[in-house]
Amino acid sequence: MFERSPKIAVVGLVLAGSLLIAGATGALVSSPIKTTAVPPAVKPSAIASINLAHVSKHLAQAVVESKKLRRELRDFQAKLKLKEAALNKLREPLNPQSTISFRPHTPEYRAQYQKVLKATVALRVFQEYNEARMRIRHRLTEAKLYRAINSAVARYAREHGISMVVVTHTMHYNVAHEADLLAEIASRNIMYVKPSLDISDAIVRIMNKQYEKSRGH
Repeated sequence: MFERSPKIAVVGLVLAGSLLIAGATGALVSSPIKTTAVPPAVKPSAIASINLAHVSKHLAQAVVESKKLRRELRDFQAKLKLKEAALNKLREPLNPQSTISFRPHTPEYRAQYQKVLKATVALRVFQEYNEARMRIRHRLTEAKLYRAINSAVARYAREHGISMVVVTHTMHYNVAHEADLLAEIASRNIMYVKPSLDISDAIVRIMNKQYEKSRGH
């Protein structure tokens, strides 16, 4: 057996190390380094608030519609009083204490009773029909107004880069019953909003301007 020279062994180790380094370097060059893409920064969303009660109170359209409803209600109540007075007049001959009362079981009494019965039914129909009509009228007016507000808010938000508009309302603590106070607390979803975020007055100005323009046409 021949003994390996120490010099030859050292040279062999150096060559082997050179080959390993060259191989590793080649692998690094041939294989691109994978990098994780950094997601773009998320732009903060703009938020605004609106007080619907405040807006409704100061809208010219709401004021006009409210006046119309109150006028219709007064007309209805006036007509109702007239019909009630007419019915009471028809009932007078059926009252035994009246000076113009008819004797019971007479043809005059029966005829008058039929008149009172028909008038009573007519009065009830008139009252129930008009009360239902007023409720429907009020509901449709409220729905129309809310749609107009919602449309104005959406347009304003798009034009001003606002992503979300939250609804706020004034808390009423002076209520008659505890249940009413609990209902107020339960209905309040927003505890605090910075006043500078409120767009209520801006919406009122825009909608009032549009309403006056539409009435001018």
